[in-house]
Amino acid sequence: MYPVTEIFYSIQGEGHHSGKAALFVRLHGCNLACDFCDEPSHTQGEYENQSQEAILEQLRAYPAHFVVITGGEPTLFDLNPLIKFLQKEGYFVAIETNGYNLAHIQAADWITYSPKNWNTLAKEGYDELKFIIHHASDITPLLALFQEKPLYLQPQSDGSALNAANVARCVELILEHPEWRLSLQTHKILEIP
Repeated sequence: MYPVTEIFYSIQGEGHHSGKAALFVRLHGCNLACDFCDEPSHTQGEYENQSQEAILEQLRAYPAHFVVITGGEPTLFDLNPLIKFLQKEGYFVAIETNGYNLAHIQAADWITYSPKNWNTLAKEGYDELKFIIHHASDITPLLALFQEKPLYLQPQSDGSALNAANVARCVELILEHPEWRLSLQTHKILEIP
């Protein structure tokens, strides 16, 4: 059983898969309490424990086969059985995580690692890195990263709106470090879920 706060169909708005039609499975709970969290109701609000079969039944209502499991923090739970179950049903499974327990999602097809503590970064177990940037962020730990995986900077939003100063800082950093990429929360710009 998995604590599901919602399942919905929309467009992936962030990172490598931005722009794809996606089925989102949002799980309840998080090990952090970030003051900039844009999903606080999903860490403290209501949820329903659902089986793999119940989740699959809801996903089958839509034509896409790209599933994003997010939260809260999905690696609070061992999701490998759910991931393998969905993969056997023909779904590509992506996960967005702060890296709490990467072993809980190792079966995933794609892992977006969005760490909040930049001083203790996992070296493997993910496909892309995404850092939430405030215009006053100390990016010193990012300068030491040498890797081949995509590294995205995403402007910290103000709830459901983009913050102009944070966007400008990300653009400035990417122009200084052209190996980095910009990830805008496209769904917020489009005002869709």
